[in-house]
Amino acid sequence: MKKVNKMYYILTYMFFLYPPFIWGLVSIYSNSVSSDDHIATLYINLILLLVLIAAIAGAIYFDKLHVPTQTEQKYLLFGLIGNIVMYFYTFQNALNISNFVTVYLLLIVVLGVFTLLISKTIKPLELWILLPLFIAIDYIHLAITGCGWTDYNCGNVSNSGETIIIILYFVMLISIFLYYIKQIVQYQLIDPFKLIHGLLGIIIIIMFQNIMDLSTSAENLLMTLLIALAFLLIVDFIVSIVNKTYTHRMTLFYIRTLTLIAIGMLTGMIELFKDPSVEKEFLGVMVAVTYISLGINILKPLLGVTIPDTFKLSPTTPKLNYHFTEEMITDIHQITMLKDDIEIGLYGYRIENVTLNDTQQVNIISFDIPDEPTDQKHLIEEMLKDLRNVGDTIVFESIKFNDTLDELLKNYGFTALYHNETHLMSYILEI
Repeated sequence: MKKVNKMYYILTYMFFLYPPFIWGLVSIYSNSVSSDDHIATLYINLILLLVLIAAIAGAIYFDKLHVPTQTEQKYLLFGLIGNIVMYFYTFQNALNISNFVTVYLLLIVVLGVFTLLISKTIKPLELWILLPLFIAIDYIHLAITGCGWTDYNCGNVSNSGETIIIILYFVMLISIFLYYIKQIVQYQLIDPFKLIHGLLGIIIIIMFQNIMDLSTSAENLLMTLLIALAFLLIVDFIVSIVNKTYTHRMTLFYIRTLTLIAIGMLTGMIELFKDPSVEKEFLGVMVAVTYISLGINILKPLLGVTIPDTFKLSPTTPKLNYHFTEEMITDIHQITMLKDDIEIGLYGYRIENVTLNDTQQVNIISFDIPDEPTDQKHLIEEMLKDLRNVGDTIVFESIKFNDTLDELLKNYGFTALYHNETHLMSYILEI
């Protein structure tokens, strides 16, 4: 029964995969390099979707699959839109639309649809802040220079146009640095290794601003600092793991700091501060940051890192003393059962904000239950420290009844909801 309940959600995210993988197969089995691969991919994609729809209809008719709920219908619609988005993303170059249908635009379309259909929450804020800025910079750059990041070269640009482009580069640079530094500070990781890492990064960036004029001894010093940066990073991971002080925030910390260091090194290589000019390659920074920020925001829930990064569309949603109907309890159990096979790790947990019956927002908590009662108590206490800042109703995932955990959760103010069909428990805490 659990596999059946998951089917529509699995299909939702599989829809995103079809265009690139179909294109890969088309490229393999086509007799020659063809400019019509996108047409063949489109036909095969449509045929596959029709076959899936027919298979689902047949399974429903023979009572092998339930009719999708309202929530599942929204997820399926989201998946179909994602399928279209991925098709255009895959064939940006073949359709000659890469300068207009950019990764920023496609990604913000996906985020917008997910927000409107499912989450009702603008998240992650990082992408909602950076992507519109990147779209604006990209289109202004295209309008003034006539070229985008993937074009071979740019035409002649007037002095006034070049000035505007250089200002855009600095706006982009400042925005990325400010937001990434803000996130780094929020990780609250301060120790000698992190401080030395930051100091080395700053020195390396400064030295790269004169990379073309460095003496041999200065170049040797720069190479030494780069090796020291890598060495200390690895040592920091080893020490924290041995001392059992490692947290997944540390991984995200280093991803962000290394990104900033790499961008700083690039500014020196193109002499942005010494001799600024139109450098379309610098637009690649926005592409790289987009993928890095997307990856970080995918990793955060998987790693159990709970730094609030949302803006609720419905901040006035009632939270206290809300009546959970049997239908809502069913929705909760169907949603939480999707996470049964996800390994999160001791003291790890993840949060997903969902809306039940288009009215009540809840935060679904998934976690691995430690065996020892003391570890269970520690897990809950650690979660509650972060969850108090999240707001709304907290819902612990559906689990098999456990006497010790049941008593512990109730002591912290949770209310148990028993689901008659699955015989599993969910726990509610209204903040």
